[in-house]
Amino acid sequence: MRRATARVAAILAVAIIACSNQALAAIDTITLKHRPAETILPALRELAPQGVGLAADGFRLIVRGEPGEIASMREAVATLDRPLANLLVSVRHSGRATREQRRIEGRGQVGNDGASGHLEIRRTHSERDETGNQRVRTLEGHAARIDTGMTVPAGSRWLWAGRRGAGYAEAPAYRHMPDGFYAVPYLNGERVRVEIAVRRERPDGERTRKREVVTTVSGRLGEWIPLGGVSSGDRAGHWRTAKSAARIELRVERVR
Repeated sequence: MRRATARVAAILAVAIIACSNQALAAIDTITLKHRPAETILPALRELAPQGVGLAADGFRLIVRGEPGEIASMREAVATLDRPLANLLVSVRHSGRATREQRRIEGRGQVGNDGASGHLEIRRTHSERDETGNQRVRTLEGHAARIDTGMTVPAGSRWLWAGRRGAGYAEAPAYRHMPDGFYAVPYLNGERVRVEIAVRRERPDGERTRKREVVTTVSGRLGEWIPLGGVSSGDRAGHWRTAKSAARIELRVERVR
């Protein structure tokens, strides 16, 4: 279904190309050997002279233009139509997370001498290391995926009471806590553009700490590219705050 839709789109694009200019222009097809034509369209559009029409149909590139312009597009395709590069995608987490917790506890009693009570506020402070590196190999233009998360118990419990007594029941279950990323790298010379989603979940007492980044970044091959930091807080039952000064960075390297 998707291939049929793509082919119809390509045919419509050819029709638009043919009708978009009143001047007589040639239409030619260039067959690629190593990669789909749509993967090099962005680079070709930057190189194409004004007025040249381009459309992709699988491994074919359809070009409308003057003979000299079509020849220049053939030269550009010969340069860009190279075997897909082997890449190593790395994501690293750095920094520390801190958590401050305040719990208010009170107790009281009533006696012959009147009422008395006691109120106590407890405060705790903790830090946790947020570092970690993950790496996975992929081909240029293909998805890289890794998940080294954990499975934790997440059962449900019930308590009941009634005329006939009380009871307790528990239903065991498990939940996956992801720790990884999904990325698709695209090369343009020595620069790379990456569509990436990072998700990390860690147990934090009765709660779950989540860190998630979805973005598109670009930079040079071999350099660490920042994706952003995370700060968060939550409140439940007692007052608690959690902050993180952690950073998430991405690097893409060419490997053999």
